[in-house]
Amino acid sequence: EELFLTTKVPTDAMGFSMARAALKKIREELPGGFADLCLVHWPRSDTKDTVVNHEWQVVERAGTWRAFEEAHDRGLCRAIGVSNYMLKHLRELARYARIQPAVNQIEYAPGAPLGELVEYCRRSGMVLETFAWLLPHNLEQPGLHHVAARLGRPLVLVLMRWFLQQGMVPLWKTDREERVLENTEALSDAFELSPADLDAIAGPTRNDYPWSYYQGDAAPWHVATMDFTA
Repeated sequence: EELFLTTKVPTDAMGFSMARAALKKIREELPGGFADLCLVHWPRSDTKDTVVNHEWQVVERAGTWRAFEEAHDRGLCRAIGVSNYMLKHLRELARYARIQPAVNQIEYAPGAPLGELVEYCRRSGMVLETFAWLLPHNLEQPGLHHVAARLGRPLVLVLMRWFLQQGMVPLWKTDREERVLENTEALSDAFELSPADLDAIAGPTRNDYPWSYYQGDAAPWHVATMDFTA
């Protein structure tokens, strides 16, 4: 059996020294002493300050990524990536990164207004991992119901195939072995969605998309980047 181990450096371990220390624990805590994929959890550190220095956030992100590159060079992380990075954060990262991220993990489903981010990741060769796509509101989309009914397949399986055919990795969270086996078995049903099916499921972009994790001031697009044009 083959496992793919992913780990994240938490938001309270941002910056070169703290991220480096967190990544060193991989050798002690994970089987084999390495992770297949290491992710920066969030584009800013966990702080209770109401006013955060934008320039310091940039320094923290740059230092964190330098620690990730070092961990990659040392074999602690076979691949490195980010999580919850918006388009502006990826563009900023591209200015100082020696190794470009292999993955960006975000909340995303059909209708979410992140088309530019998705296209940037695709053009950059960055795999997009998506979470929170199994929430009920994402399974209520009329186009998804129409395609699933025509194909005679479950809504979840059709939506999963929608992600996979576009090179995305839909993640699911469960602590039940039977659910893992069900989803894994479903992936062996290698049916194909037509271009018309893909468009129907995508549907229109929703500016009122009901985010699950990206709410209020906690949404990652509120995390400022350096203004390089000033």
